[in-house]
Amino acid sequence: MRYYLGIDGGGTKTTCAVGDESHAIAIATAGASNIVRVGEVQTRESLQQAVRQACAAAGIN
Repeated sequence: MRYYLGIDGGGTKTTCAVGDESHAIAIATAGASNIVRVGEVQTRESLQQAVRQACAAAGIN
């Protein structure tokens, strides 16, 4: 099965959605990821957290 990952990163939160060809399977939210506002380290942490949580909720390793 093919999965798709979408990320919306901003100054207050980061949202990650995991889905297949027909629907969203899981959505997760983490901290801010606007690199100008929070810096590179926080941006990386927020992106990783959102992706890991969404994949875990979807049952994807």
